Parts: sequence; C-alpha cells; structure tokens
Amino acid sequence: MSHSKEGTHSRAVQRALEYAESGMDAAQQEIRLPGPVPEGLSQPLVNGGMEYSIAQDTNTPQQLDVYATGYYDLPQGAFEDPITHAHAQRAVVHARIYFDNVDKALIAVPGKLKVNPGAFVNDAVYAADLVFVKGGDAEAPTHVQSAFYSHSITREDGTADSYPSYVVFGSTPVLLGYPLHFPRLAAPARAYYKQFASSFASQLSDGSDLDGVVPAPPLTAPASLSSQSAQNVPVYYCEGDLDVGNNGVFNPSGSFIVYVTGNLRIHNSIGSNGSSWVVFLVEKDIEIHSDAIGNLMLNGTFIANGKIMAMGSERQAS
Repeated sequence: MSHSKEGTHSRAVQRALEYAESGMDAAQQEIRLPGPVPEGLSQPLVNGGMEYSIAQDTNTPQQLDVYATGYYDLPQGAFEDPITHAHAQRAVVHARIYFDNVDKALIAVPGKLKVNPGAFVNDAVYAADLVFVKGGDAEAPTHVQSAFYSHSITREDGTADSYPSYVVFGSTPVLLGYPLHFPRLAAPARAYYKQFASSFASQLSDGSDLDGVVPAPPLTAPASLSSQSAQNVPVYYCEGDLDVGNNGVFNPSGSFIVYVTGNLRIHNSIGSNGSSWVVFLVEKDIEIHSDAIGNLMLNGTFIANGKIMAMGSERQAS
C-alpha cells in the first residue's frame, strides 16, 4: 500500500471512529430523556453516517448494551454504508450502561452536599460527599430517611464518620461502588419538555412567580409522538428565572413538572396534599432565598445543573 493510500485509510478510520462516538453520545442523550428506552437510530453525516442500537437485558432491566457504528466513505472500502450503500470504512463502539430513575431522591448532587442541623429529610439524599453539620445541644437532631454516597460521609471538620451520632437515619447509609452520572439539562432536554408546554397558560416568562394554589397546566402532547412515548405529566416551561412563594406558600393542585432555563428562587414553603407533587428541572441554580421562613417545608423533587443552596443565615429545613 502506498503512503498516500495509507494516509487516506488512516483518515477514514479516524473519521469513522469519530462518527461512532457521536452515535454513542446521541444514544446516551436519548436514554436520559423520559419515556421508554429507544431501540436505535440511523443518521447520515458528511461523507458517511452513524447508527446506534440499544439492547435491554430482560434479566437486568436497568442494564443496557449500546452499540454505535460510524461509517466514512472510502472507495473500495471493506464495508457498506447502510444508508447510502457506498463503500466505507467502519468503526464500532460498545458501552454497557446502568441506569436508574431520578424520582427516588429528594435531593441529589454530583459533588458535595452539606446538611445543616435540624434538617428533616423524609426521603433519599445522594451526593459524592455528604457532610453533616453538628448543631448545639438545644437544636433538634437531623433526620434523614435514606442516604447514598459514592465517596465519603464526614462531619463538618472533615472527620470521616459514616454514621454520625447526631443524625437519625431511617436506614443505614449506603456507599455506592461508583459515582452517579446525572442527565444534563441542556438543549435536548429543553426541547423535549418545551413541546409539552404549547398552551399559553403553561408558558412562564422570566421573573414569573408561583404562589398560592396553582393548578396543573393543560396536558398537551405533540402529534408527532406515539401514544407509547407520549409524556403524561403536564409541564410549566419558564424561559429565564422563576420565583416560588413570593406572596405565600406554593400549593400545587395536581402533579406536574416545572422546567426552568434560569435559576429557581424559593421564598416560602412548597406544600403537598398527598396526591400533588412537583418536579423542578432547573438548568442553573436552586436558591432558598434569604427572605425564606425559618422552618421551611419543601415537598417535591429538585434537579439542577448548578448548586442547591440556602442563602442568608442557617435555618431548619424539612
């Protein structure tokens, strides 16, 4: 083989591998969206194409095998691009992915989570590093129903302590064998949820406020989605920052999702009557505002790309 042919072949191998990796990225984005696990996709690219297939293990439903294949046009190549039927160089990438739903945790962060004295968490928390702050003798103990971590549990001074005596756990904290990789709220997720907020009532502008009794928005599903994959939870979509509870307790009536492209600022408690629940999907930070009441009750699921933090002085949380 001449040097020029070797160079052409090497470039084709590299481009085919890049296309296969782009297919793997696309597959992981699809897996992270709500709905059933997709089976696969084929897509033409410049001078080639990519395809991926996803196989779900029936004995281990949370295990997926993803195969992504990239094709790059190469005259007299040994493979055929299934879309264009042209001769091509081929590259295949395989990944085994384990996944779970994020609805099991009240709060989950990829890094460090500091839990202040008096917190009462009636659900699960997850962080790579959990830090439990000890309060004074007069303060109520911290209550956490269940805790998961992938690196450490410590006291505030950095001392390792997997079961601090001043924390009441509903179950023994669990050390995971691997860190969790969270779905990123970015363009694909934003586009997915926005299509379910097509009515005027479900669209919120920058700086909007939710307080008092708030009904679920109209349920709208795009005609392009099959009945199998259609979202069955209504969505409020806020383009920008959103305030909750500026003028009183926020009481959702029904269950719904609130997607926020900016920051979420919480000023008051978020109620629940047992049959109501809100999931907040926030692209930036979730802030418990400095003007929030001391004994704050937060019912809901809170997911953010950025930080989940309390502003101002320490306060009890439930």
